[in-house]
Amino acid sequence: MCSWKKNKKEKPLLDEQQIMEINVTLKYALQEDLPVRIPYFHKHDEYTIEGKMLNADIMNVFFVMDNDAMIRVQFDDVLNVEAI
Repeated sequence: MCSWKKNKKEKPLLDEQQIMEINVTLKYALQEDLPVRIPYFHKHDEYTIEGKMLNADIMNVFFVMDNDAMIRVQFDDVLNVEAI
């Protein structure tokens, strides 16, 4: 067995209530132009991104970072959202 398979994390499953809360928080943060902190899952690991969103839809969340780089996180990979 390969060692990388041993350390592979499984993506946490969110229930319908958690998904609805994420959606409400994203919409609120966009409407109020608030920065957010979003933990997300990508390639068998968890990451966190902070910044202002450009847009969010049922497929993707787009961010502009301080250096004007644009980051895209797939909505299905979002684990939580916190307005900061």
